[in-house]
Amino acid sequence: MQKLELQLNGLTPRQFLDEYWQKKPCLIRQGFADLEFPLSPDELAGLALEPDVPARILREVGGELGWTVQHGPFEESDFSKLPDSHWTLLITDLEKILPEMQALIEPFRFIPDWRIDDLMISYAADQGSVGPHLDEYDVFLVQVQGQREWQINTRSYAESDYLPNPDLKLLSRFDAEKTWLLEPGDILYLPPNIAHHGIARGECMTCSVGFRAPAYDDMLGSLTEILVRNPRAHRRYSDPHLKQTEHPGLILNSDLMRIRKELHALLETDNESFARWFGEYTTEPGLDWIEPPGEIIDNNDLMIWLQTGNGLTRPTATRLAYIEHQHKLLFFADGSSWTLKVLHKDFVDMLCRQYRYEAQPLLDAIQADQDIATLLLDMINQGLIELDLHQ
Repeated sequence: MQKLELQLNGLTPRQFLDEYWQKKPCLIRQGFADLEFPLSPDELAGLALEPDVPARILREVGGELGWTVQHGPFEESDFSKLPDSHWTLLITDLEKILPEMQALIEPFRFIPDWRIDDLMISYAADQGSVGPHLDEYDVFLVQVQGQREWQINTRSYAESDYLPNPDLKLLSRFDAEKTWLLEPGDILYLPPNIAHHGIARGECMTCSVGFRAPAYDDMLGSLTEILVRNPRAHRRYSDPHLKQTEHPGLILNSDLMRIRKELHALLETDNESFARWFGEYTTEPGLDWIEPPGEIIDNNDLMIWLQTGNGLTRPTATRLAYIEHQHKLLFFADGSSWTLKVLHKDFVDMLCRQYRYEAQPLLDAIQADQDIATLLLDMINQGLIELDLHQ
C-alpha cells in the first residue's frame, strides 16, 4: 500500500490535539488525498474464512434486537445466504493480519503508540451498518471505498436508551444532530462517548483506527496481581494487644484503621516498579499473534546474518515502548521488559519507531555494547523481531 500523507484541515498535529482531541468531532475532507486502497471486498471475505482472523457479520433485522451478530470463521455458503442489503462484515486487527495495512496507522503516530489499538475494516452492503452506538475510545473513521453517511449525536445516554440485545450494545433511539456523507479519502474523528451511526450508501468499505483507553478497574486489577506477590501481602492480621469487649458484634474503629494502614502500605510501590508494571501492562497483546522461531538463534548466528548485510524486521503485532527512569531505560515488548542504559535511548527509539532494521546500524550498536546483542537475541527467540527474509 502507498505511503499516506495525512492532511488535518490545515492544522498541525499539535493544533489538532489542542483543539479536537477528546473534545469534539472533526470532519477531515480528503485527509488522505488520492487514497488507493488495495483490498477488494472479495479479498476481505476471503480473509473472514481463515480460522485465526477475528471477523463478525452484523445484520440489521429490526424488531426488539435490531441487529444480530455472527462470529467467524465463516464458510463461503455464509456469504451466499446474505441478502443484498443491510449487513456488514467486520475484521479487527487488520494490520496484524496484513502488515502492509500498517500504512493506514502510520500517519496517526503523532499519538503515542501505547494509545493506539488496532485497525478495523468494515465492508457494508447497501444500507449496511453496525447500528447507532457509543465507543469509549477515540477513533478515526477513514472512508476507503464507496460512500458512507455518518450521523452523530452529542447528548448523554442512559442504560434505558439501549436495545435489549445481549450481544450488541446499541441505542434504541437515535436522532442525528449532524450528518455527513464521506467519500474515499475523507476521515471523521470522534472522541469517546459521541453517539454515531454509519450507513452505507451503496456498498462501501471503511477503516477505523481505534485507540486504547484502559479502564482504571482493569489497571487496578493488573497492578494488584503484581503487588500481592510481595511477601508482606501474605501476612495475616494480628492483634496481640486485644482488649476484652462487652459488645461482640462491634468492629472497633481502631481495628479498621490498623487494617486500612496495612492495606495502604501494600498498595504503595516505588516509581520504578510502577513504571515497569505499566510498561508491561500496556504492551501486552490482546491476542497471541507472535510465534517464536523454529530454532534458537545464538550470537554467532546473529552476527553472521548481520555481517552478510541482512537486517531484521518487526511484526506489526509486536508492541514496543520505553520509559526513561532516572539513569536507566525500561524497554518493553509484548509484556516483557528489559533494563538498559540511558545511552541506548537513540537505539531503543529506533526500534520503536521502525518496523524494518538495516544491518549496519544494528552492528554498530552491538559493537558499542554487547547488551544490545543480548536484547536482540532475546527478542528474536521470542518472535518479537525476526530475521528479514524479504530484503
